[in-house]
This record gives sequence, structure tokens and C-alpha cells, in this order.
Amino acid sequence: MATVLNVSSDTGTGKFGLYNKTNLRLKPLKSEIGKIENGKTTITFKKVVAGAHAIACYHDKNNHDKMDFQPNGMLIEAFGASNNKMAFATPTFEHAKFIVFDKDVS
Repeated sequence: MATVLNVSSDTGTGKFGLYNKTNLRLKPLKSEIGKIENGKTTITFKKVVAGAHAIACYHDKNNHDKMDFQPNGMLIEAFGASNNKMAFATPTFEHAKFIVFDKDVS
């Protein structure tokens, strides 16, 4: 389960992708869309195989299934990754990874 708190508005949806080390920033292993209510969105990825994974998400305010950028390349919509280790760069797999064993992970 993944939860994002303090979303700037309830407009749009939260888009989540589950990744492994080889596909980060490519097509996710699994994806989910979370409804935003009271500044919070929660999703659950089901049947995740054991191993190291990372989650990336963004606030799709206008619901058109892509991240919006300014002409200079700066992001318009908020984004994040598992472990919440944010810097002025795209999160790396090492910073965002978590391990799935044989039980639920939040």
C-alpha cells in the first residue's frame, strides 16, 4: 500500500507506478490510479513478487495521463517516490527502493 499526504488539491488523481531496478522511469511493472480526498490518496499494488521495488507517483491535476512540464523543462505537477528522499533531481532507485518479502508492505 502507498499513501501520499498533503496533496495540494483534490482536483485530478494520483498516478502511481511500481518499478524494479531495470525499469525505473520506463514502463512500470504495475500501475494504479488513486482518488484524492482531503489532500490524501492511497493505492494498493496486488500480487507483487518478492524483491527490491520502488514507487514513483505524480499528481495528474488535469487527468490527461502525462506529467506536465514548463517550456524550460521544469515540472508543473507534483511528483514523489517511495521513501520520500527528494532532492533537486529525479529520485534514484537506491534512494526509493524497499524490499518485498512474503507479507504486506506499507
